[in-house]
Amino acid sequence: MFEDLQLAIRLLRKNPGFTFVAVLTIALGIAANTTVFSVVNAILLRPLPGIADPGRLVSVSRIQDGNVFDNLGYPDYEDYRDRARSFAGLAAYSTVPLSLTTDGSNRVPGNLVTGNYFVVLGVKPAVGRLLVSGDGNVAVVSDGMWRQKFGGNPDIVGLRVVLNGAPFTIVGVAEAGFRGTAVNESIDVWVPMSTQPVTLSRLSEGILKNRAAGWIEIFGSLKPAVTLRQANAELKTIAAQLAAAYPETNRNRTVSAASGVGMYPDDRAEVTGLLELLAGSVALLLLIACANVAGLFMVRASRRSCEMAVRLAVGAGRWRLIRQLLAEGMVLAFAAGAVAILISTWAAVQIAAFSGSASLLRRADINVDGRVLAFTAGASILTGLLFAIVPAIQASQVDVSGTLKNGTAGAGLRRSRFRAALVVSQVVLSFILITASGTIVRDLYHIINGNPGFETRNVAMASVDMSTLPHFEDRGRAFYRQILERLPGVPGVVSASLAGTVPPQDLSGRVSIFYPGQEPTPEILLGREFELGLRVDIDRIAPRYFETLGIPLLRGRDFTGRDQGVVIVSKKLAERLWPGDDAVGKRIAWPVPGGIVRPPFEVIGVAADAKYRSLITDAPLLMYAPALTDYDSRSHIVRSGQRNR
Repeated sequence: MFEDLQLAIRLLRKNPGFTFVAVLTIALGIAANTTVFSVVNAILLRPLPGIADPGRLVSVSRIQDGNVFDNLGYPDYEDYRDRARSFAGLAAYSTVPLSLTTDGSNRVPGNLVTGNYFVVLGVKPAVGRLLVSGDGNVAVVSDGMWRQKFGGNPDIVGLRVVLNGAPFTIVGVAEAGFRGTAVNESIDVWVPMSTQPVTLSRLSEGILKNRAAGWIEIFGSLKPAVTLRQANAELKTIAAQLAAAYPETNRNRTVSAASGVGMYPDDRAEVTGLLELLAGSVALLLLIACANVAGLFMVRASRRSCEMAVRLAVGAGRWRLIRQLLAEGMVLAFAAGAVAILISTWAAVQIAAFSGSASLLRRADINVDGRVLAFTAGASILTGLLFAIVPAIQASQVDVSGTLKNGTAGAGLRRSRFRAALVVSQVVLSFILITASGTIVRDLYHIINGNPGFETRNVAMASVDMSTLPHFEDRGRAFYRQILERLPGVPGVVSASLAGTVPPQDLSGRVSIFYPGQEPTPEILLGREFELGLRVDIDRIAPRYFETLGIPLLRGRDFTGRDQGVVIVSKKLAERLWPGDDAVGKRIAWPVPGGIVRPPFEVIGVAADAKYRSLITDAPLLMYAPALTDYDSRSHIVRSGQRNR
């Protein structure tokens, strides 16, 4: 075989034009597949760094009335942690933005975690120690923050910092590489769950004892002899016990464990669908490349028919000829694979530059690692076989006597009906593949360039969190009003507003709404808000939000600064609640679980649908509430500049 490869290299070097075209054609096809696989590898396959045994980790989701949620209440977590025997440990966390004060104030991403968080993950400390049960106001920082914010200070253990206005002591640094349990975000600070009243004070008082409130995410590590199926069976048994013990909150509630951590189930489904579409497109591209190179190989083999006939006449077997031509195909394929790696490495850099605006790609380490190299090698071998096997078989079936007698290259091959049929099949297949690729590219174009329902040009955003300020609600309201008054006077700013969330960021709030007269009392709704009514997304916005983001207000009016008891609904929600009727003037019952009874809200406007969650999913059922009267300490400031039409 080594001799075949040497001969193949010499023959290909003698025909540089053919070699260049064939290698470049195949390299582009392999590079496209390798690039897509690099994204799949970074988001779905590669274990999160710093975790000891990622293959044993599972994430636990809540299933309420048939709907899947990624969070549970803290009392539920405690029950599953204490009762489940299938797990070496169950841990919980909640993401929280922290205001870190040292020599200045910085907003950093943080996690509230249980005392066994690092133990379940198998994360080791780089300096000092990690969090344990019973810790008070202490913190662990990431290796990246330790080096960048604190200059790698070896005396960091014991250093006092201020987080959200409260004093904390740093007790350790997590090992290098570990950045949390999410693919698309990096955590810099971890603090004990018990510090929630300080670090996440925006949540209601007593949230750690509230079984109805879902706000923490749970994951666990399976024991070595336990399967995922066995763990799920045990979790469902515990869920049934909790439903019997706490029917007011846990009725119709169960849980389900899924392999892996790092991505919400909805996000995984969305990104998997998009990547499958991309993979199908580039796979078709590679097949087209193979068909084209196979045609070039067949033409080249036809011109070498006299050579093949002579070699057969002097005693070479047909398998020897097939092996030689396959060796030439493998040389071309591996040369193309090497070029593809270079192209894919360049593409990874470009994707990294783009990833900041794509939430599921954000901070994903898209690069060429060992798994990607193995994929490329496998793709190269398969590609070489695809484009070389049929021409090799055809070339070995040359008519020796006819070719030598006529002395014309390819005389034997021209009489092959199979060869003619193969050429026709290649043309037809290429046409089908090109048509299919065009369809996929068109669909991708519509996804990427379709109307998302909001303006994407000349819009800037800044997130703020006022919950760390003393008397934050009064100061927060005043701050928001000053922003709305002053920003429009800044040069280049045409419009400014506030919003709880801005597309295409995931909406964090959902509420249950009813037709007036059909709503349950707040006491009945408590713990059953996921079962009763219509679940809709909610966004709290200030006046001029629709103008700022370019979302058309189809009917009715915008909010004013003093509106109370009114809402604006999206077109999709209006059609769901009042099909064929005008929603303006209608009323919506929006009870607060466990809260006071309040009158129905009047619909004052209907806004066009916007793709808040993702460009590849439908617009949600969405209700807007006035931010200046329905206060939220965390908000986004959005402003728009002049747009050229």
